[in-house]
Amino acid sequence: MKIHIFNPDHDIALAAGTPLFTAPRAGRQLRSDMGFLPALWAADGDVVVVDDIHCLDSYSPMFRELFANVEFVSWPQLSRMDVTDAEVDVWGWDAVICRELVRANPAFAPLLPGDEQLENIRRMSNRRFAAENLLPRLLEIDERLTGQAEYIDDIDAVADRLALGSWVLKSPWSSSGRGVRFFDKPLTAQQKGWCRNVIEQQGGIMLESKYNNVCDFAMEFVSDGRGGIDYRGLSVFTTDGGGYTGNLVADEKEKEEILSEHVEAGLVYRIRDKIADVLSASVGRDYRGVFGVDMMIVEEAEGRAEKIVPCVELNLRRTMGHVALALAEKGKVPVPSLMNITYSGGRYFLNFTF
Repeated sequence: MKIHIFNPDHDIALAAGTPLFTAPRAGRQLRSDMGFLPALWAADGDVVVVDDIHCLDSYSPMFRELFANVEFVSWPQLSRMDVTDAEVDVWGWDAVICRELVRANPAFAPLLPGDEQLENIRRMSNRRFAAENLLPRLLEIDERLTGQAEYIDDIDAVADRLALGSWVLKSPWSSSGRGVRFFDKPLTAQQKGWCRNVIEQQGGIMLESKYNNVCDFAMEFVSDGRGGIDYRGLSVFTTDGGGYTGNLVADEKEKEEILSEHVEAGLVYRIRDKIADVLSASVGRDYRGVFGVDMMIVEEAEGRAEKIVPCVELNLRRTMGHVALALAEKGKVPVPSLMNITYSGGRYFLNFTF
């Protein structure tokens, strides 16, 4: 039996760095409204834990046909379940979700990552890890790749860099556009205050080049925890102001054709192989589960050839790209289609546009 849990507050839980963290209201509501999400990739007979057992009441029976034949259970019900031989699959591993599981049922304890593994996951989820350990190695592949990312722990150094041009500043731990700011010189007092707070709370801040973004995409992988990394597929998605807005659900050929309008397919494959090679000794051994690497196709200057930023961020968790892959593989959603999460009437909803 596999037990699935959607914990979208994972990234901010990592930033907090404590198992006693309580997510903001918006994060708790997203988790409650969208708790059914794992049923889209789960197998028949699996269990999906939800905060609100009635979270599907507003969806049509046709929508529910997208699900595997799973059992939805509440957190109190977990205390009465025999989980001895279960496998736990969460959106992302952190100390908070581990604490919640053990509090619900102490029998979960031996099934969860230990403290050392959790700390390694947190360390590798920091944007600094990808900027220093993955991006430089990928830039070695070809001159058609570009990217600059620097971790800075001093507010005066940040101000000095920003005086030289336009940059993107990011919190080391954040997701879906949260903790991302686009800054143009000079740095205002309010912006400087935000940067100072990030440095004080998370130890530093990421400074990245600002580009004319042409296309957002990602490569999705799975790590076996023994050094093996397998490629799962492409994710083509959309953003607005640095925040995630939706995913394309399509077969691999169609996604490859979209990218080939901008860059050579062979270059994309070389990036894919290099990621698996570089991360096999770190992510491949300290993490077991799915993950993704976000990228961009950019135009460095008007009229110049397009290039790939091969690592915008490393998401050491499940992503909406993995959700789109699962839907395309199961064939329950017409392809191509667009998938997104919207907020309306005080609730979050999963939507498809065919």
